[in-house]
Amino acid sequence: MTGAVRQEGARGGPGQEPSPGGPGHDAPPGAQRREHSPGGPVHEHSPGGTGPEGEAERVARSALTQILEPGDEKGGRWLREFGAQGLLALLMSDACEKGALPGATERRVRGLLTRAAAVLPGQRLAAIRALGGRFVIPGDAEWPSQLDDLGDARPVGLWVRGRPDLRTWALRSVAVVGARACTPYGAHCLSLGLEADAML
Repeated sequence: MTGAVRQEGARGGPGQEPSPGGPGHDAPPGAQRREHSPGGPVHEHSPGGTGPEGEAERVARSALTQILEPGDEKGGRWLREFGAQGLLALLMSDACEKGALPGATERRVRGLLTRAAAVLPGQRLAAIRALGGRFVIPGDAEWPSQLDDLGDARPVGLWVRGRPDLRTWALRSVAVVGARACTPYGAHCLSLGLEADAML
């Protein structure tokens, strides 16, 4: 299989902000919020690459794909504010209660904690590497920078199998998107396209 890409989800001093656990709660190490500009493309530095810092980021992001839904803008906001390692530490700690994650209801926090409890960080990363694949994250040389335009809906990372460089490959790619419950007009257009292909 060459060049296969899959975004996987569960199916991410002065002016210091309060602890994300709220009053009376200490945040786990690495879970401090980051200063940010809400909305718009994401351009912050992410420690990808092959060094120790990049590997820690990769392990955390690969674990978060088992907890956060793909395209989840709230999850992307938490990822941007706390960082991958900080968010994972928060979700796997006792400090994550209602109010710890901005915009999350108590029910959603419970659901995220249930998912997090079943995660073994690094397990899926080791599995994909054993199959000859890799997990590409923001900051890697082959990360498709077009995805940054999605802002907080940007993928946590991309599971890849195949030798081609993903960034180079993505420059000549086409996305085919749609809904499983299409409109009658959409079904009609699709049938016309299939008929045209059959005549070639």
